[in-house]
Amino acid sequence: MTVAANAALGAYTITTTSTFDGSKKGTATITVTAAPAVTVIVDPSSASVDQGGSQ
Repeated sequence: MTVAANAALGAYTITTTSTFDGSKKGTATITVTAAPAVTVIVDPSSASVDQGGSQ
């Protein structure tokens, strides 16, 4: 299962039906919670690299 990044937070009920026997069904509940914040730190904040070089 994949939850879209813009999905509303909350509980969802998922219902599935057998393709072999349509009278057979199952349910599950999932809870979509907020994703943790991501922090990126770049250090040093600037650098010089010669053309064709690497660092």
